[in-house]
Amino acid sequence: MKYDVEFLKEAKEEINKLDDHYQGILKVAYETIKNNGIEYLDINSLGNKLFEIKDGKTRSIYKYQEGQIIIIKLAQKRLNNI
Repeated sequence: MKYDVEFLKEAKEEINKLDDHYQGILKVAYETIKNNGIEYLDINSLGNKLFEIKDGKTRSIYKYQEGQIIIIKLAQKRLNNI
């Protein structure tokens, strides 16, 4: 199932702060959701109706709403801070 992908303002601001490499990774993930659905990505349930898209070191946290994926937050693991 294909989805519309919407971003909270704060999530969009976080994404724009990333370097081009990570922005590119996220763009591919979000385009995959729009064109093919979530079954082609690494998705985990976080409980409380929240889900996580994992792609390498980058994580997007989202909620599902009637045919839409709403990106709430972006989290990035930093190797030196684990």
